Amino acid sequence: MSTQNNNSELHAIRRENLLLLLRDFSQARIAAGDPTNGTEKAFAERLQMSKSLLSQLKTSRNISDAIANQIETRCRKANGWLSLALSPAVSRPAPGEDAFVAMARAAYRAADKDGRTKLRAILTIPK
Repeated sequence: MSTQNNNSELHAIRRENLLLLLRDFSQARIAAGDPTNGTEKAFAERLQMSKSLLSQLKTSRNISDAIANQIETRCRKANGWLSLALSPAVSRPAPGEDAFVAMARAAYRAADKDGRTKLRAILTIPK
């Protein structure tokens, strides 16, 4: 495999892991009852970067070693974590997961405060 292919693969892995971190951040906000609007801005603030840069990193801009290090530090991940190819079961949604999340989001947004509390209670996994 050429260096260019290795670099392309590395950047794809970093992008996928960044999206995984954003999804986890978003899910934590929802579980805490925080509003869903402004999630990307809040995540960008956690990473200490502009929302514009985050948007570019999510779609097209390569994630440099320095930016990868910054993301790992701000998200309390081990050095090099962003460059690890994670198991598909961990990083990719299960079949039907996107549809379920969309339905749950619609129900959550349509509910009043008490309804949202009940939805969170239903979706809480017992320890």
